[in-house]
Amino acid sequence: MFKILIVDDDEDLLESVGRILKIKGFDIQGLSKPEKTFEIVGIFKPDLIILDITLCDHDGRDICRKLKLNPETKAIKIILYSANHDHENDYIEFGADGFLKKPFQSVHLFETIDFHLSV
Repeated sequence: MFKILIVDDDEDLLESVGRILKIKGFDIQGLSKPEKTFEIVGIFKPDLIILDITLCDHDGRDICRKLKLNPETKAIKIILYSANHDHENDYIEFGADGFLKKPFQSVHLFETIDFHLSV
Protein backbone atom coordinates (compact mmCIF):
# COMPACT_ATOMS: atom_id res chain seq x y z
CA MET A 1 0.00 0.00 0.00
CA PHE A 2 1.42 3.36 -1.05
CA LYS A 3 1.58 6.19 1.48
CA ILE A 4 0.53 9.69 0.42
CA LEU A 5 0.98 12.87 2.42
CA ILE A 6 -1.32 15.76 1.48
CA VAL A 7 -0.20 19.21 2.66
CA ASP A 8 -2.79 21.97 2.41
CA ASP A 9 -4.03 24.60 4.85
CA ASP A 10 -7.58 24.08 3.54
CA GLU A 11 -8.92 21.42 5.88
CA ASP A 12 -12.03 20.81 3.75
CA LEU A 13 -9.83 19.95 0.78
CA LEU A 14 -7.66 17.71 2.95
CA GLU A 15 -10.72 15.82 4.09
CA SER A 16 -12.31 15.40 0.66
CA VAL A 17 -9.12 14.43 -1.19
CA GLY A 18 -8.05 12.18 1.68
CA ARG A 19 -11.41 10.41 1.63
CA ILE A 20 -11.32 9.61 -2.09
CA LEU A 21 -7.70 8.44 -1.92
CA LYS A 22 -8.48 6.16 1.03
CA ILE A 23 -11.30 4.61 -1.01
CA LYS A 24 -8.70 3.87 -3.71
CA GLY A 25 -6.63 2.00 -1.12
CA PHE A 26 -3.90 4.52 -0.31
CA ASP A 27 -2.60 5.12 3.20
CA ILE A 28 -3.25 8.84 3.66
CA GLN A 29 -1.91 11.45 6.06
CA GLY A 30 -3.35 14.96 5.80
CA LEU A 31 -1.43 17.93 7.15
CA SER A 32 -2.85 21.43 7.54
CA LYS A 33 0.18 22.88 9.31
CA PRO A 34 2.94 23.13 6.68
CA GLU A 35 5.58 23.97 9.27
CA LYS A 36 5.30 20.34 10.45
CA THR A 37 5.94 18.88 6.98
CA PHE A 38 9.52 17.77 7.65
CA GLU A 39 8.61 16.20 10.99
CA ILE A 40 5.65 14.29 9.52
CA VAL A 41 7.68 13.17 6.49
CA GLY A 42 10.23 11.65 8.89
CA ILE A 43 7.53 9.81 10.82
CA PHE A 44 5.06 8.83 8.07
CA LYS A 45 7.65 8.18 5.33
CA PRO A 46 5.35 8.86 2.34
CA ASP A 47 5.93 7.52 -1.15
CA LEU A 48 4.34 10.65 -2.60
CA ILE A 49 3.51 14.14 -1.36
CA ILE A 50 0.70 16.25 -2.79
CA LEU A 51 1.69 19.78 -1.81
CA ASP A 52 -0.24 23.03 -2.23
CA ILE A 53 1.90 25.94 -3.38
CA THR A 54 -0.08 28.66 -1.61
CA LEU A 55 0.01 27.92 2.10
CA CYS A 56 -0.57 30.31 4.97
CA ASP A 57 2.83 31.87 5.74
CA HIS A 58 4.62 29.25 3.59
CA ASP A 59 5.35 28.56 -0.05
CA GLY A 60 4.95 24.92 -1.03
CA ARG A 61 7.66 25.34 -3.67
CA ASP A 62 10.22 26.17 -0.98
CA ILE A 63 9.15 23.13 1.05
CA CYS A 64 9.48 21.01 -2.09
CA ARG A 65 12.96 22.35 -2.84
CA LYS A 66 14.16 21.61 0.72
CA LEU A 67 12.78 18.07 0.58
CA LYS A 68 14.44 17.44 -2.79
CA LEU A 69 17.81 18.80 -1.57
CA ASN A 70 17.80 16.51 1.48
CA PRO A 71 19.44 13.13 0.71
CA GLU A 72 16.97 11.37 3.02
CA THR A 73 13.85 12.72 1.28
CA LYS A 74 14.93 13.50 -2.29
CA ALA A 75 13.50 10.27 -3.73
CA ILE A 76 9.96 11.06 -2.53
CA LYS A 77 7.74 11.99 -5.46
CA ILE A 78 6.20 15.44 -5.03
CA ILE A 79 3.24 16.84 -6.92
CA LEU A 80 2.68 20.56 -6.46
CA TYR A 81 -0.76 22.01 -7.08
CA SER A 82 -2.27 25.46 -7.27
CA ALA A 83 -5.25 27.44 -8.50
CA ASN A 84 -2.71 29.87 -9.97
CA HIS A 85 -2.05 28.24 -13.32
CA ASP A 86 1.04 30.42 -13.87
CA HIS A 87 2.89 27.99 -11.61
CA GLU A 88 2.33 25.16 -14.07
CA ASN A 89 5.50 26.12 -15.92
CA ASP A 90 7.88 26.64 -12.98
CA TYR A 91 7.32 23.57 -10.81
CA ILE A 92 10.35 21.75 -12.27
CA GLU A 93 12.80 24.41 -11.11
CA PHE A 94 11.74 23.67 -7.52
CA GLY A 95 12.38 19.94 -7.95
CA ALA A 96 8.75 18.81 -8.11
CA ASP A 97 7.89 15.73 -10.12
CA GLY A 98 4.51 17.00 -11.31
CA PHE A 99 1.88 19.72 -11.16
CA LEU A 100 -1.92 19.71 -10.85
CA LYS A 101 -4.18 22.65 -11.57
CA LYS A 102 -6.87 23.36 -8.98
CA PRO A 103 -9.64 22.59 -9.16
CA PHE A 104 -8.85 19.08 -10.35
CA GLN A 105 -11.12 16.17 -11.07
CA SER A 106 -10.66 12.87 -9.25
CA VAL A 107 -9.85 11.05 -12.48
CA HIS A 108 -6.98 13.43 -13.25
CA LEU A 109 -5.70 13.14 -9.68
CA PHE A 110 -5.71 9.33 -9.88
CA GLU A 111 -3.95 9.35 -13.26
CA THR A 112 -1.25 11.69 -11.95
CA ILE A 113 -0.71 9.65 -8.80
CA ASP A 114 -0.63 6.35 -10.70
CA PHE A 115 1.90 7.76 -13.17
CA HIS A 116 4.28 9.01 -10.48
CA LEU A 117 4.04 5.91 -8.30
CA SER A 118 4.73 3.62 -11.26
CA VAL A 119 7.81 5.49 -12.50
